[in-house]
Amino acid sequence: MAELLSKQNNHGVKEMPVMDAEAQRELQMKKRNNIMLEMRLSEEELGGTEARPMPQSSPEPQMKMRAQAPAPQMQKAVAPVLQQKRPQPARTVAEMPKAQQRPPQAVPAQTRQVPASKPKAAAVGVVGRTKRKLYAVVAAAGALMIATVCIVCAVMLSLSNEETKKAPIVSLGAVSGAKKGLEEIALSPVEGAASLQHVSFNIFGAEPVSCLTAENTVASLTEEMDIELSENQVIREDGEDATKDGMIISVDTVTYGTATETEYTDYGTQYVDVRTIPKGTTQTYSAGVKGEIAHTYTITYVNGVETGREKTGEKVVKNAQDAVIYRGVGGYITVGGKQYSYSYYIDCKTTVYCLEGITASGKPVGYDVIAVDPSVIPLGTKVFVDDPYTYVGFREAADTGGAIKGNFIDIWFKKGDPNFSAYGVRRARVYILD
Repeated sequence: MAELLSKQNNHGVKEMPVMDAEAQRELQMKKRNNIMLEMRLSEEELGGTEARPMPQSSPEPQMKMRAQAPAPQMQKAVAPVLQQKRPQPARTVAEMPKAQQRPPQAVPAQTRQVPASKPKAAAVGVVGRTKRKLYAVVAAAGALMIATVCIVCAVMLSLSNEETKKAPIVSLGAVSGAKKGLEEIALSPVEGAASLQHVSFNIFGAEPVSCLTAENTVASLTEEMDIELSENQVIREDGEDATKDGMIISVDTVTYGTATETEYTDYGTQYVDVRTIPKGTTQTYSAGVKGEIAHTYTITYVNGVETGREKTGEKVVKNAQDAVIYRGVGGYITVGGKQYSYSYYIDCKTTVYCLEGITASGKPVGYDVIAVDPSVIPLGTKVFVDDPYTYVGFREAADTGGAIKGNFIDIWFKKGDPNFSAYGVRRARVYILD
């Protein structure tokens, strides 16, 4: 560094040519880089601190700057820095002022100096190991607690199973209570009993219940087992019957229901003799109606099966109605002191006509002819027309007419007959002769 300054002083000051602003900035940058480079090289030659990073610049300017000497105006700025970086010779204790002198301290031979950066890292390692140990202790305690809970649960379950084996619960279904109804329970034997008996209760709708008992009765055993029966349950055996080994006592469920059955009663038949239908025939005037009687029964069911029924009521819903049958019997009429038998009679509407010619049956018209509806009075039927105002007499159904329908006849009279002109429309009874 001294040689560098000596060369700079010998160089002398030269006049700098006039340059533009950009050239001046480039020159200043080169000078600054040269100064920084020289300072760095000086520090390395004097054994200074570690190399500092250099400003980024191209290699060519650095090589040029190293070849050139620093400018004279920069010597004053570099000298103080070199003064500070130059190592000072160590002073002995005798050369130091008394105020700064310290008595010598004994240093252990095997004392190891720890760099300033180590204590913090060592402390962090200790804390990490402490945390890991704490986590391991907590995990071990949790595992121990879980194992303890599992053991306690297993012991409680084992005790519960033992209690269950000692006293199994038997579901009696319809039986409301059986405090002592256990699968195999030995009741206190009666004094003098030779041995225990195995007795079972067969309860409808529930599982059978068995027990061991001394000689006993059905009623006392039921009471001793504290079996409470509902109002619908009954014991089939007599309560005074003695128990036996292998005996099965049946407990039945008895229920009741009602039913209604309808009974139908036959109707009768009434015959009425009439002369309005052909003799020997019958005609229904009104049909018969059966009667209805409702019977009420109370039904007994044992274990769901009907075992009996009792009639508890009866009500007539509908009365029977007899059938009315008309029966034709015929009769007799007397005309001129002589009787004529007839099969039946018909009350008809009557009119008269006087057409000449041949009737529908091929018979010539005359005072013995009437026109009829063949569906009511067949053609060729002999009749007697009883007109209370005009004598018509015996006639034959021989003619028909388009306007003659039903119980209607048309009587032939000769034109000019006074009965014809004065007849009009009337009502007459027509007897159908045998």
